[in-house]
Amino acid sequence: SLDIYRKLVKIEGLVDRKMLKAHVESSSGDGAAEIPGHIKVFDEVSRRYTAKLPVRISPPSKGEDHKPKVSVIVPVYNTQMYICDCLDSILAQTFTDFEVICVDDGSVDASSLALFHYAGKDERIQWIRIENKGLSGARNEGMDAARGEYVLFVDSDDKLKPETLEELVALADRENLDHIAFTAHVFPHDDDVAQSMARQIASFRDLYDIPAWLEYRVPQAGSRLMATILNNSRDLVVSASMRFLRLSRLREAKLRFKTGIIHEDCIFTPA
Repeated sequence: SLDIYRKLVKIEGLVDRKMLKAHVESSSGDGAAEIPGHIKVFDEVSRRYTAKLPVRISPPSKGEDHKPKVSVIVPVYNTQMYICDCLDSILAQTFTDFEVICVDDGSVDASSLALFHYAGKDERIQWIRIENKGLSGARNEGMDAARGEYVLFVDSDDKLKPETLEELVALADRENLDHIAFTAHVFPHDDDVAQSMARQIASFRDLYDIPAWLEYRVPQAGSRLMATILNNSRDLVVSASMRFLRLSRLREAKLRFKTGIIHEDCIFTPA
């Protein structure tokens, strides 16, 4: 949408703002935007300036003893249309003791510019640029850099409700949990997507937006939980983005995402 490009045009010093602003405004006209034209111009400018950006931006040190409660890991690859909304939703959390580790997996669109901008305006954001390794490799890089007690994986086209971290931390602390599974609501990006992908959206909602049955609301050992899930096969949702995990347990078990495959969650999450 044009709003995304107007937002990124405001990034100071990174793009030829006059040229880009002129193209965005001329594309918008009386409200009818020629999207392909200004996307092409924006992508050309993005590639030119992305090559000049640093490889890593880390937050200022607050002392060796300070560790955030939560590490939010966001792998990013060519999601310029969604990444600003994603990061805005994380920064708007009612719980504030967290770090955001954005792993830029070799993006070639404006995602890198957006990440550079956000890392510069909020010290909780760490930005790491790597050569393209795929989703598994990017998540593993994020886990290596994480310093929090808990970790939450957020895909770069996802959004969090403002109270998400507050509720997850409170539950994990109160019950001394290593793993919390939760549901998600699937929503279309815009009306065109809602119409063109109505069947797929309904299918995803059946998978992700499911009731939290009473038997799952009781804290229990992992083996018992897995047995319950296997007895209710449709309840096994493997998405890593729907898990809140104790980082020390992941490291003790040496759990990593397997690289070079798709559906990597199917191996990682049940483990």
